Amino acid sequence: MSSHSQSQNVLNPYVPPGSVDGVNYDNVQTNALYYTLYLASTDEIVAFGTARNCARMLGMTVARFHQLISRIRTGRNKKFEFYAEPVDPKSKS
Repeated sequence: MSSHSQSQNVLNPYVPPGSVDGVNYDNVQTNALYYTLYLASTDEIVAFGTARNCARMLGMTVARFHQLISRIRTGRNKKFEFYAEPVDPKSKS
């Protein structure tokens, strides 16, 4: 078999079942979370999405956002409440 025919296999546009954008996520584990951050006093949503999205909405770095979540979890920040759920890598939203 020539190397030319092998390269055609790499460029095959077929997308297998269970994949998103050509990447198969069936056996991929992720610990990405989808956050919803609320003001504790009014339950107003102030940010939602992944940590990167929330940090961008709040005008802070991702590290600072994770620090904020940690402070909320330990009770040192009572201004906010949050809900977090795992991101489904198979969904496109």
